[in-house]
Amino acid sequence: MKNLIHERANISEGAQIGKGTEIGPNVYIGPNVIIGDNCRLLSNSYIDGDTVLGDNTEVYPSAVIGTITQAKDFSGGKSGVRIGKNNIIREFVTINATEGEVDEYTRIGDNNLIMAYSHVAHHCVLHNNIIMSNAVNLAGHVEVFSNAILGGLAAVHQFVKIGSYSIIGGTSKVIKDIIPYIKIDGNPSKIVGLNVIAFQRNNFSEEKINNIKEVYKILFRKGHNVSQALEEIGAIDNDIAKEYFSFIRSSERGILFKTICNK
Repeated sequence: MKNLIHERANISEGAQIGKGTEIGPNVYIGPNVIIGDNCRLLSNSYIDGDTVLGDNTEVYPSAVIGTITQAKDFSGGKSGVRIGKNNIIREFVTINATEGEVDEYTRIGDNNLIMAYSHVAHHCVLHNNIIMSNAVNLAGHVEVFSNAILGGLAAVHQFVKIGSYSIIGGTSKVIKDIIPYIKIDGNPSKIVGLNVIAFQRNNFSEEKINNIKEVYKILFRKGHNVSQALEEIGAIDNDIAKEYFSFIRSSERGILFKTICNK
């Protein structure tokens, strides 16, 4: 399949362009960039650094991908981004590369929608099927697990982990790890319940939903502290309990433990 490359596109020598890719006017592609098949790079988008863009990905006008980290102590070195397949990266999104470590990359998986003006900082890891609404800001080393939704203008502190199927309310300030399957909102953020809409949209089984509710009750309805809740969850033998146990045990910043209701 033939590429459609505008005459005013600026493609550096050494860049690799896949089959069937459309490149609009004033697009810049750096010399170490690899673009997959059937991508669309619209006008004035800018892709640089050691960056790989997977097949069927769309990059909208004025998005900037692969530029060096904004970390003040960056002292040079190879710096990269790895983006998977079927992503949509909207207008003025910025995705920064890492800080020069060998074989370390800012990573984005497959089937993600990153809406206009959002920022993904160095060393972030986004898994699959994530929605980042307009102007979400991720600081360095944030990890967002699959099927999470982040509301517009949410701001996420460095090293925070956001669990799968969670939803973050618009303008929320996120400074602690967010466990899977919940809703949070506010500044400071608080847990407002389970993400039951995700259960419906993804056809969760009744057994899975009941297992999630059981762990939620242990965490937030029994008056336990985190250590006590973790001990009780660790005694439960099902995949959901094991998922929560592993997530909480691996948390470095600690999990968000405040709810809108303490009963």
